Amino acid sequence: MANEGPRGSYYCGVEQLQIWVAKLLNRIRNVMSTDKHLSELFTHASAAFIVKVAAAGLSLGLSIALAQLLGAEQTGIYYLIFTVVSIFALITRSGIDRAGLRFVSANNTSAEYANIRVVRLQCALTVLVASSFAAATVVISSDYIAFEIFRKGSIANLMAIAAIAIVPVAQFNLHAELLKGLKQTTGAITVQSALLPGLTLIGVLVLAPVHGLAGAIAALVVSSVITLIVSIVIWQRRIPSVAPGSAASFHYGKLIAASGPLFLVGLFQLIILHTATVVLGIYGEGEDIARFAIASRLAALMSFVLFAVNSIAAPKFAEFYQNDDIEQIEKTAVNSSVLMAAMATPILLVFLFGAKPVLSVYGAAFVEADRMLVILACGQFVNVITGSVAYLLAMTSNEMLLMKALAVTAIFHLLSSFMIIPYWGANGAAVVTALTMSIINLLLVYAVWKKLNIVSIPLIRKLFRAR
Repeated sequence: MANEGPRGSYYCGVEQLQIWVAKLLNRIRNVMSTDKHLSELFTHASAAFIVKVAAAGLSLGLSIALAQLLGAEQTGIYYLIFTVVSIFALITRSGIDRAGLRFVSANNTSAEYANIRVVRLQCALTVLVASSFAAATVVISSDYIAFEIFRKGSIANLMAIAAIAIVPVAQFNLHAELLKGLKQTTGAITVQSALLPGLTLIGVLVLAPVHGLAGAIAALVVSSVITLIVSIVIWQRRIPSVAPGSAASFHYGKLIAASGPLFLVGLFQLIILHTATVVLGIYGEGEDIARFAIASRLAALMSFVLFAVNSIAAPKFAEFYQNDDIEQIEKTAVNSSVLMAAMATPILLVFLFGAKPVLSVYGAAFVEADRMLVILACGQFVNVITGSVAYLLAMTSNEMLLMKALAVTAIFHLLSSFMIIPYWGANGAAVVTALTMSIINLLLVYAVWKKLNIVSIPLIRKLFRAR
């Protein structure tokens, strides 16, 4: 009899969860039957979701292959080097990619296809110059980065080789963003999420058994170049043809003016995304980096729901804002949040109750990352259920609000990383990351409410409306 209370509470909780999920799905069906925009969002997001699931599978396959072939220590070094490449690739396209997305989307709505071609060319050339300079800088300073920053001198040559990937990684991510502006979501996700891990997985399986970590880095570089080539081919096939006699009226100054605030947004996002890994790379060992990287990538499975929906929602926000249709922006934001919550909840439950079995796939050395996975999964769930708030601000000319919220959070993340991670290690990195994700998204929810009078989280709409 003594155990009946807890068991009763458990079954009551499960029953309440089932009721909540049923209500959520019923609401989605009801709204979709009357909202053509949500129906379009769901249809395209479903296709994007399937591609993203495939991409996530490839990414997980890559991480498992690395863990099994290289071991925890060298897997951590791989992800540390990949983080450096990602940081510089993000810096060199930050601002330009989102500004390009906005202008491509707006010109696509008005069928100004000549302008779209000019926007793409201007974006690509700007990113090419910036990323080439960044790659050269990393090659020249690879010894300093390896010896002085990470105190791992053995990675200097590998860092220099990996720097080659900065240019193609920056470029194919740019093209993926521009494809979103054309509403080519499947192509965008294929380029941005599926091709690189898929091709790298093949390369790792071929090269790593013979050449170890060096083979994995070589696979990354070659795969990034192939991904860039494919992204250009997809863009050329998807861009509408220009009518004879059409002339572009888009000026480069407009792109630069819009990308300035968005560059700072990207810079703050970079701090939020990668500081924990960098600090862990400075103070931790390769095994710590590997466990945190694996847990982060598993938890990020929840965010691919957000990625899939954002790929459709972002150009819609820009389109509705251009037409001054705030009501439709709100409906799309709220309904997409409901959709994402329904998709993310099962993944959260798997991680909460099955973290160790999931991590055991990577090997015994990774099972102790179960706490990290649970913590990061909770942070990602907050990220998902708050909806497309960052894109909502960026696509409605509210970059300054987005920038201020990100600045506050980036400072918090930077300070807390250096205060906590040196003492708590990888678990501290997980705590800092989850807290940061929660803080930034709640700040953006508040900013969207104050500026646009839109509350993206359905469960708290009444609370905000009351004020």
